[in-house]
Amino acid sequence: MARLYIATWGNPLAWSEVEYDCGDGRRARSFTSSVCAEADARVVVALDSVVAAEGNNRAAAEAAREAGLPVEEVAEGGTGRAKYIVGPPDCGEWRLRAREYVRRLAGKAGVEAEPVVVAALGRLGGWEFRGWPDLVLWELLMGLWRVLKGLEPKGQLDIYLDITHGINFMPAVALHAARLLASLALARGFERAVLKAYNALPGTWQLAKVYSETFDSILFPQPPETDLGRALYYGAPLHFALLSAGAEEPELEVELRCEGRAVAYQIVDRKARSSDDRGPAQRGGAQSAAPERLYELLLAVAASEGARGLLAGGSRVWLKGLMQWGLVDRLGPTARAVAKAELNRLYTAAQKLSAGECRRYAELLPFDLPERGDVCGDASRHFIAHAGLLAHYTTVCRESGGEAVVEVDKETFKCLSSAREPKPSSAR
Repeated sequence: MARLYIATWGNPLAWSEVEYDCGDGRRARSFTSSVCAEADARVVVALDSVVAAEGNNRAAAEAAREAGLPVEEVAEGGTGRAKYIVGPPDCGEWRLRAREYVRRLAGKAGVEAEPVVVAALGRLGGWEFRGWPDLVLWELLMGLWRVLKGLEPKGQLDIYLDITHGINFMPAVALHAARLLASLALARGFERAVLKAYNALPGTWQLAKVYSETFDSILFPQPPETDLGRALYYGAPLHFALLSAGAEEPELEVELRCEGRAVAYQIVDRKARSSDDRGPAQRGGAQSAAPERLYELLLAVAASEGARGLLAGGSRVWLKGLMQWGLVDRLGPTARAVAKAELNRLYTAAQKLSAGECRRYAELLPFDLPERGDVCGDASRHFIAHAGLLAHYTTVCRESGGEAVVEVDKETFKCLSSAREPKPSSAR
């Protein structure tokens, strides 16, 4: 079991110190509800605008100075209080200083946290931030994934999302990213993920649960866009194992470019030496910056270690290992039932083989199965109905040690590209 705490932070300079009711009789005085966090790993999510802000929180001003940010202290007229104005550093150090600021401020609350700083949108703190929604989700998902990798994938993962300090769109985007992260945890080997969102109630400062969801199967908010995603979505575990075994994290990062008092963003692919440079009005995004595609790739990366253990050489897969692969249990309910039934049927058929013998799956069935002219079937329905294990295009061998291995023809991989959601029939 592991616990992951994620907090969304807006402008810490505007926060006041209060006594938080953390639950279970625990109370703690601090300027942030993050003081209540009890977890194995902690993440604080902030926008780039966090270093272009002002307010009266002395602890935040001290953290900003320690992080190397310029801080101006002025007297607030009529109040006798000091107001602190934090300005951003040079553009090339913006992210570095922002992360250090968040890390040091969390430390002042007694919290050791990993900062994840993402693009901002709109006019904030006298600056124009030219981010776009997909970029924010992409950066957040990538940052959370890097923290997830540090947790041992065993048993249940509890994700605590604290939206107390989140501003603007942050709570909604963070909730979306946390739901995707829960599925990545399942693909990585956790048996279950439980997501709970909390918000401190104004005045009482009691942390109240506002959302809860349990995940025992991998989530696809919309039909997948890649063959990797479709292999998982439609329940073709052998194809997914082969595709994901060599999956690697994208070597992408975000660079900032300052133009006067405007911040533009550039997604740089260090491996391909290419970039996607976009303005504030653009939508959609290049494939490298599409969060949906990143999510599908990270599902493969999360499962890659387990997938490599299934390979029996070349494109052959150990049948028993495939049947016992935990990922099969994390498929959606229908895909899981179909995949398990087909794998059990294939395993029974493989018992007819002698050591060293290889045969087509169709030849081992107790009935004649005419070969189809169309490999995949309309919209790949035939492929989906048999978990990708098409009888005339699947070969089973029994190794000298007695274990069965299975291999599918390369031609079947085209079924993933032709698979699509069926069009809804009209009501009559």
